[in-house]
Amino acid sequence: MVRYDNHAGKYEFVVGDYDLVKKHCLTLTKLKAGTTYHFMVESKDSSGNKMSSRDLSFETRSPPDKAKPTVSLRLPDKLSGKVPITAEAQDDIGVDRVVFFLDGKPMYTDYAPPFEWDLDTRDLDDGNYLITNPGL
Repeated sequence: MVRYDNHAGKYEFVVGDYDLVKKHCLTLTKLKAGTTYHFMVESKDSSGNKMSSRDLSFETRSPPDKAKPTVSLRLPDKLSGKVPITAEAQDDIGVDRVVFFLDGKPMYTDYAPPFEWDLDTRDLDDGNYLITNPGL
C-alpha cells in the first residue's frame, strides 16, 4: 500500500495492491504538476508481519512553458564607473534566473529578483558595447 499527499506525514490518498507477491506496480492519481509529494510504503506478509518505509518525497514535472519569457533592461543615464544594469523578467511559469550578456558573451547570472548586474566599465576599453539577454 502507498500513502501519499503533498504534506509530510499527512497522507490523504491511498493506493494498494493486496496480492501476496514480492513486486508491485501502483499508479498514483490526482497528482498536480510542479508539486512535491510525500509518500510512505507499507507491506504485510501472509503472517501479518507489517513493514513501513519512512516518509519519502518526489516532485512532479512542471507544467509546459507555453509563453516565451520577456525581459527589459534598464541602464543608467551615464555608463561610467561601476553601474547597475537591472532586468525585469516575466514568464507564465516563473523566472529562475537572468543571464546578462556583453557583446554576445555571458558575463553574469542573477538567480533572484531584483535581477541586477553591477557592470564595472573601468574594465572595458572605450567604444560601443551591446548588453543583451540573447536567450529570449
